[in-house]
Amino acid sequence: MFSRFTCVVFDMKLVQVSMYYKPIKGGQQFIVDAVDQLVCSKSIPTLIIQPLNLYLICYFLRNGNFGKVFPILNPFSPFLFLRYFIRLLPFKLAKDIYEFIIWDGFNLGLFLFSRFAIHKDDVILVHYHYHLESLRFCSARKIIFSHGVEWNRMIPTRLDKKKVASLLKIFQNIDTFKVSNIIANDTDYIGICKSVMNISCSSVNVNYLPNSVDTSFFIHSNDNVLPDERLKKISRLVVCVRNIREDRGILEAIKAIMILRQQSSDWQLWIAGSYNENDPYFKKCVLETLGCDKIVFLGSLSRYDVLQLYRKASISLVPSQDKEGTSLAALESMSAGTPCVSTNIGGLADLPTFKATDITPEAIAKALFDLNEAYSHEQFRQLTKTRNEFSTDSWNYKILEYLF
Repeated sequence: MFSRFTCVVFDMKLVQVSMYYKPIKGGQQFIVDAVDQLVCSKSIPTLIIQPLNLYLICYFLRNGNFGKVFPILNPFSPFLFLRYFIRLLPFKLAKDIYEFIIWDGFNLGLFLFSRFAIHKDDVILVHYHYHLESLRFCSARKIIFSHGVEWNRMIPTRLDKKKVASLLKIFQNIDTFKVSNIIANDTDYIGICKSVMNISCSSVNVNYLPNSVDTSFFIHSNDNVLPDERLKKISRLVVCVRNIREDRGILEAIKAIMILRQQSSDWQLWIAGSYNENDPYFKKCVLETLGCDKIVFLGSLSRYDVLQLYRKASISLVPSQDKEGTSLAALESMSAGTPCVSTNIGGLADLPTFKATDITPEAIAKALFDLNEAYSHEQFRQLTKTRNEFSTDSWNYKILEYLF
């Protein structure tokens, strides 16, 4: 695979463009880091372009450099000092303003400063299409990496509408942006690509690459499903490793557990993910739990703590209502031996989770109950299928093929 590449290996580098890399906390950051480590192992130089943030400033003060990161100064960042005043505005308007500062500010900085880091022989991996227009000046080969449909379809914000408009503009003129291929981690996004791309863009490959799980870390306690395995778990404990946003379906998860608790008080829900205490949606979720101490908000956890959570839990839940790729949380849970219930939104349709018939709390509650009744069979099915079809070995081979 690399024989044709070795002669120019020092004349180019892989440049990843991402809103999210350091600090590494979530799914996209893990993927950016995995690509970087894999490409570096092949002796190919790499660079990651991301927004300048407090973590990078502290790193620079300790080391005198930014490592392999090329930080982009957001020209709109001074407006973040007004965030306390912005919060006084109606929530939807405040969110629109904040997203404009963060996303469009990064795109403007990308247009102004990235030309000092990118050369014509480089390969640019752009995480999400929305940043591509800011790189139009660059003659280097570009690859779009989608992590699923990245806009809300149920209640779109101003930014969501701009992302859709940007996608239509780029995909209908994709050759002019020097895009060689698109990597999509779910078949939902592939369908959108093919429906909006101009038929003349035959030179652009659309590749399917679902997320993968590190089976050396998210491993079943004995790497097999033992007859007494369920005895080590807390019966009817459901974990939901999701940041608390409306599209993540946290409110529906809470309502589903409350329905099940009418049948048995053993059902409980632990939610692990970041949240904004001022977010009306978070307040609505908290209000729904009043009078019940079996629904717990744990906040954001480390990967190690998430693994321990999966080992304690009986079931994991991914109740997404909108905007979902091939969920890393679902894959990690199934690989760790904790069967997963999910909705059928976006990339979840591509995963071997136990599916709710729709996105309502009632359907989610029924799916949780039904999985609990067929526990051993589902645990073994999901564990086996995840490890056979979604391992990092297969992912590593394919990503290198698509990049080079």
